[in-house]
Amino acid sequence: MKKEIKDKIKNTLPAFVLDSLYSDYSSEAIEKIIDDYIQNEETMDNLKDIIGLIVLKEIRIEEVFDFIKKLGIDDKKAKDVTLIVLCEILFPMKDFFPGIEDVIVKLGGEIPKTNPISIDQQMLKREKEMEEMEEAEEREQEEAEKDMMVSLPIAELVKEYPQVQSQRIGSQESIIVQGSDVPMKPEIKYWMKDYMEKAGYRMHSNLDRVSYVYHDKNTKNMNEEERRQLGLVLKSFDEEIPLPYSTKHVKIDFSKIAEE
Repeated sequence: MKKEIKDKIKNTLPAFVLDSLYSDYSSEAIEKIIDDYIQNEETMDNLKDIIGLIVLKEIRIEEVFDFIKKLGIDDKKAKDVTLIVLCEILFPMKDFFPGIEDVIVKLGGEIPKTNPISIDQQMLKREKEMEEMEEAEEREQEEAEKDMMVSLPIAELVKEYPQVQSQRIGSQESIIVQGSDVPMKPEIKYWMKDYMEKAGYRMHSNLDRVSYVYHDKNTKNMNEEERRQLGLVLKSFDEEIPLPYSTKHVKIDFSKIAEE
């Protein structure tokens, strides 16, 4: 089949027609024609062009026999080949070719007993296949993200994954951020704001962090693990130490940070 016909078929025909045209039963019909009627390669290529022009609606169903006769084969062979094309290649997508049954009968053929798949069925089949493909892609994406860990300092994590700011540290219900009279949830963004307000907007030492983590009124009821987590976040901010962030669980995974 000529490249321009192939390209036009690929770019203009609905998916259900493509599925039928390139199906196993279409291939088997072509092989039958090659084995029993047309062994000449050039003639077979011309027949494939004719089939392409039929599905493109550039050759009408009623004209198929006349075009196949022009391939240089006798009338009987032309009629047999035409019936194979109509019954075995085109009839399975009958709804796309109104009048195909009348042409088959006129040529002395029998209407195939197998029920053709209607356009609606073809569309539903295609939609189902697309849904299955999308679901498979989603599952692959979920699997890919299942254990994906990102290692970045807290300042960069906040930029790339803003939701990390809402991660809680500590079991207390609220903390008081300096400069605000309203109690805040013990979330990373409020811990960092309170720390900066109290320790100053400057470079901080380890002593500054220890003093805040162990002696601030907001941390007095925290256990050692909670203090460790808070200290790691503040150290990451001060010294740009990367923290392991889980994209699946949407949080910093402190369990992956070894005890110092």
